[in-house]
Amino acid sequence: MKINSNDKGQTLLEVIAAIAIASLVIASMLSLATKSNRNANFARSTAQASKIAQQGIEVIRNIRDENEQDYVTTDLCSSGCRWSDMYSTNLSPLANLSYYNFYLVRPPSGCPAAAVSWCIFYGTGTPGPNPENISTDLGNFTRVVRIEDDNFRPDGSDNACNSATLTNTSSKLVIVIVKWDDPSGSHTSEVSSCITAIR
Repeated sequence: MKINSNDKGQTLLEVIAAIAIASLVIASMLSLATKSNRNANFARSTAQASKIAQQGIEVIRNIRDENEQDYVTTDLCSSGCRWSDMYSTNLSPLANLSYYNFYLVRPPSGCPAAAVSWCIFYGTGTPGPNPENISTDLGNFTRVVRIEDDNFRPDGSDNACNSATLTNTSSKLVIVIVKWDDPSGSHTSEVSSCITAIR
């Protein structure tokens, strides 16, 4: 069988076209796999941040339940505070709309000598005012606890805690903010809860 010289050229063009199409398919699959991996990592980090934030709420509830002297270290009280002292403390946002950011501290740093569980810190000096740093296999996270009166919401949202039966003297809004960075940027996860006084 005799091959025409035009057929040889056409076969070469077909091979080049097939290689080009295969390259595009492979590149698309790699791009999809990379995006899928990035999204999976972000989902894992978001879930971890939510767990860290929820743990912060549970620590605050535990501090409230124990209500031990000096478990709340702040210059908002005249001397060592108990959680119950927080209900008589004005925690409305400051004039510049900044909030009272508290930091969870594990003993022995910054907690009273008798403390066997967590305490919270607000003010200047050791160990703060620095966010709590938490290292996991997914990366580094920071956690801050914002405690505030709920009668003034600068964002215009409804009061989450206060009603006819819950006032600033019986309930505080606690917001735990967890931040982390990854290759796509900075991220934040927040969990909030109304922590009421134990009657």
